[in-house]
Amino acid sequence: MIILNKEHREIYSREVTGEIPNSETISAINEVQQMKQNPSLGKSYTDIDKMMIDLTI
Repeated sequence: MIILNKEHREIYSREVTGEIPNSETISAINEVQQMKQNPSLGKSYTDIDKMMIDLTI
């Protein structure tokens, strides 16, 4: 499957396996979709070092 990301003008290619995502993956996908619709729901970063510190705590 070829996916064209219009925003970044990148092309991604991945194999379609037919696997069904588990409930944790589905929840994560839903969370990201909600955050895209309402960016105030998540934390954003302008400094990758600060983000990595938060991720490792």
